[in-house]
Amino acid sequence: AIVVVVYDLYDEQFNAVDAAAIINNIITEYYGVSATVVEWTSLVYLISYIIFLFPSLHFLDKFVS
Repeated sequence: AIVVVVYDLYDEQFNAVDAAAIINNIITEYYGVSATVVEWTSLVYLISYIIFLFPSLHFLDKFVS
């Protein structure tokens, strides 16, 4: 059950960053940054999601279960 909660929280963050790429024009106007910065932020998060997902799941499986 803990693994499901952790994955759900992690997935919610993923959806928020994914939505940031969709509303790129609103973010650029509100924060006063370029569209490239918003796109790179989304890209870096997606790459880190892939890199850290499996080690995190392994850690949870090994030490929490």
